[in-house]
Amino acid sequence: MGSSRTSVPRVAAAARPAPRRGALTANAGLIAVVIKLAKSAKFLLLLASFAAYAVLLSWQASLILVFSLCCHEYGHVWVMRRRGVPTRGFYLIPFVGGLAFPARPFGRRSEEAFIASMGPVFGLLAAPLCFLLARPLTFSAPAAARLTEFVVFLNLFNLLPIVPLDGGRMVRACVASFSRPAGLVLAGLGVGAAVLLAMRLHAVILIWVAALAVLEIRAERQRGGSIAPLPKLAALGWIGAYLGIIAAGVVLMSVYGAIAGGPGLLAVLQRF
Repeated sequence: MGSSRTSVPRVAAAARPAPRRGALTANAGLIAVVIKLAKSAKFLLLLASFAAYAVLLSWQASLILVFSLCCHEYGHVWVMRRRGVPTRGFYLIPFVGGLAFPARPFGRRSEEAFIASMGPVFGLLAAPLCFLLARPLTFSAPAAARLTEFVVFLNLFNLLPIVPLDGGRMVRACVASFSRPAGLVLAGLGVGAAVLLAMRLHAVILIWVAALAVLEIRAERQRGGSIAPLPKLAALGWIGAYLGIIAAGVVLMSVYGAIAGGPGLLAVLQRF
């Protein structure tokens, strides 16, 4: 007797959606392009800064100035990474200087003070390197010293207690730790000081500083009390550090001014 087999219909397995590798690859490619463009923008801005200062001054002075700006801005980036603050690096902007970008707002006044201070510190520490680099470029120790004196002066200028300059950020971090309204008043006074100096010195860059100060005040008001203040003793310590950095800059200016000979840069500026 033959056996009969009942055929059981096979159910096709449900098709699983294939991973969208094409979309993932496209996104990764887009991110890579954005990163490359950002790096290209940094390099192009660096070249633009060098060209602008070379036309205004000389290529030797421009090289020293761009080198010092990179050292200054790297100081900010270095301490951001050390303190765990994500950063987008820094950009040089012709006739403005440089800007270092944190990828998030500061959560503590200690971050604000420390990160602001390291720009001038690195800039002043780079002064001897600037002199050594400028000496063979200028074929003259006095000329190299004059360039270095100017580099030190720029770092001292950046220590003015005007937000968003580094000095303004340091002082605000301390003042706002005692009284947040006082920190806002300080920023407002910085706007007025920047405008007055711009009119007195005919310096367009100070108008830019005043505009950034207005944006800083707005951001500070929006943050409210979300940023942790410095302990009172630490705030006093940072005021001492601020004054100490200024004193170091004044000493360096005197040293390189003496090597340069003739009237010091500060004496020349006082005539304006």
